[in-house]
Amino acid sequence: PYIDCLLLHGPSSVDVLKNPAFHEATDQLKKEKKLRFIGASSHGSRGGRGADMEDILMAAIEDGRFDVLLIVYNFIQKEKGERLFAAAKKKNIGVTIMKSNPVGRYLSTKERVEKLKAEGKQISERDKRSLERYKGSMDDAKDFLKKNNLENPADIKKAAVKFVLNNPDIHSLSLAFRSFDDVEHYLSLSGKKLDPK
Repeated sequence: PYIDCLLLHGPSSVDVLKNPAFHEATDQLKKEKKLRFIGASSHGSRGGRGADMEDILMAAIEDGRFDVLLIVYNFIQKEKGERLFAAAKKKNIGVTIMKSNPVGRYLSTKERVEKLKAEGKQISERDKRSLERYKGSMDDAKDFLKKNNLENPADIKKAAVKFVLNNPDIHSLSLAFRSFDDVEHYLSLSGKKLDPK
C-alpha cells in the first residue's frame, strides 16, 4: 500500500511550504515507495492572515519538489490561476482545481433559507450572514451568466464545471460528491466543454 499524493493544504507562508521536516519526511516516504507524489494547495489569505494564493503556489512551483497543485479557479477567479497554470506547465506540475463554482455557496444557502421561510421556520444568524457574505459572488457572475443564458442553479453548476474543463492546462477537478445523483451529474460532464449555445 502507498499514498498516491500527499497534499500540504493551505500553508500560511512560503516558510511553511519549505519546512525541512515536511520535505525530509516526504523524501523518506518516497524512497520507501510509500508515497508517489507531493502537492500544495492554497485558498489565499483569510481575513488578512497569510500569504496570497499566487505567492504560495508560485513558490511551490519554483521550489521544484512539488508534483501537484490544488488551485482556486472558476469563471470569476481566473487571472491568478491562469498565471499559475503557465508556470506549472513549464515545470511539468499537475494542476487540480477546487472552488470551480463560485456561486454555489450562495445558491445553496439561498435555497436553504427559502425552504425554511416556506416552512415557517426561523432563519439562523449564520445563514443570514452567509447569504449576505456570498451575495457579491452573484453580482460578479452577472456577465458570465448572461453571456451563457444561465438562470437556474443546476445549469450554473454544469456550466461552471464545463468552464474549467475548457482549459487544457487543467488536469483534474476536486468536486464534492454528496449523493449518487452527484456522481451521475459529474460523470455526465466529464470531458465536456462550455458552449454558449
